[in-house]
Amino acid sequence: MSFFSAAPFVPAKSGPLYLQLEQYLRGAIVDGVLSEKDALPPERDMAELYGVSRLTIRKALAELEREGLLTRRRGSGTYISGNKPVDGGGLAFREDPVTQGQITHSVWTERVRDIATPDESMALGVRPGTEVYRLSRVRFKDIMPVAIESTVLLTACLRSEAMVEESIYGAMQKSGTCPVRALQRLRAISLEGGYADMLEVEPGSPGLFMERRGFLKNGQTAEVTKAWYRGDASDLISEVSVPHALPQAPSALPFAV
Repeated sequence: MSFFSAAPFVPAKSGPLYLQLEQYLRGAIVDGVLSEKDALPPERDMAELYGVSRLTIRKALAELEREGLLTRRRGSGTYISGNKPVDGGGLAFREDPVTQGQITHSVWTERVRDIATPDESMALGVRPGTEVYRLSRVRFKDIMPVAIESTVLLTACLRSEAMVEESIYGAMQKSGTCPVRALQRLRAISLEGGYADMLEVEPGSPGLFMERRGFLKNGQTAEVTKAWYRGDASDLISEVSVPHALPQAPSALPFAV
């Protein structure tokens, strides 16, 4: 029995329980089975319901809160937030929000099918020994290297690593499996060591680091991408449209146009 109407949580024999529960709950939120402002039961009750420890519950909920899918209210509980994915008419997702439109070509440094490392297995929420595609490339604007990109991808989402030319999500879509939601984080960094060398900048030069996770409809992590950008070739682009927005007459606008 569950506190919401969905397929029961049946953990796999291998793989961290908290990641499996995290994916299960994420899928329920993405599918709309859990609605905005719905309250989750207390951790103690959820632990009993799913037959796991409270620590497992806490770790699963912490990641969903970090993604903005849950909100903790002190003294009140944990609730589904309104920060859920919207359809294509609501948010225009850019696979590369930093150098969009600047890339002229890429040079592949790795494009293989391989066994996931322990860290990759943890990030994707799959059991050790699972095969993945590992895709790494340097991206150029004319002759200047502007980004280093490294992706780990579930083999179920792509027929062959050779399908990827420019857009990873485009290749996934052609294979019939594509994330319905992606979480991207950007932060300022100093480029050091091999990253500075590959981007042809002095060590310590400013740059940007991006990490993206793409999720399938069932909440499973499909891909994890990390990218390092030159600071002098970065141009953050974000495009958002408001769903169900009503047109306004010019006279109703509070500012001159």
